[in-house]
Amino acid sequence: MLRVVMCDDDPASLEKNAVLIDRVRVCHDLSFTLEQFDTPQQLLFACHDASSMPNIAVLDIKMPEMDGFELGRELRRRGFASGVSELDSRTFEAFDVGAFNYVVKREEDEERFERVFLEAYRQQEERTREYLLLNGITERCNIAIDAIRYFEIDKHLCTVHYGRDESFEFVST
Repeated sequence: MLRVVMCDDDPASLEKNAVLIDRVRVCHDLSFTLEQFDTPQQLLFACHDASSMPNIAVLDIKMPEMDGFELGRELRRRGFASGVSELDSRTFEAFDVGAFNYVVKREEDEERFERVFLEAYRQQEERTREYLLLNGITERCNIAIDAIRYFEIDKHLCTVHYGRDESFEFVST
């Protein structure tokens, strides 16, 4: 299951974004955990090493003691790979810390927030899927393990059936 974190020192913004994200979860039947943090220090404590990193982070930029850019850099240093920054200004600096996308706080509509979040979710979901790489006689096929329906085996000829009506044949030695 994917892990989404939000960090914002403004409780009203934190609540607003939590409601938006929960609405997206319900409307699109998504599966993830959502954690909220009031300070960058709380988030960093919860993300102490690469194994505890979130898949998606929604970060406020203007926070006391450590801004969202510094927080993003520290998360990257610890192994974080993706994120969504929520900006007040300094938009392009977000990309310097590897933000996936950005939304401007209090200026973006809910549709844009939903679009950005869904794209980040889909990318992270795809990144966490496991695949089986099969080599055929003249071609290769990379199949998501959770898409495999069944295998057919006849002597050394194997056929993997996946997706809706797709299949791939290869010779087993």
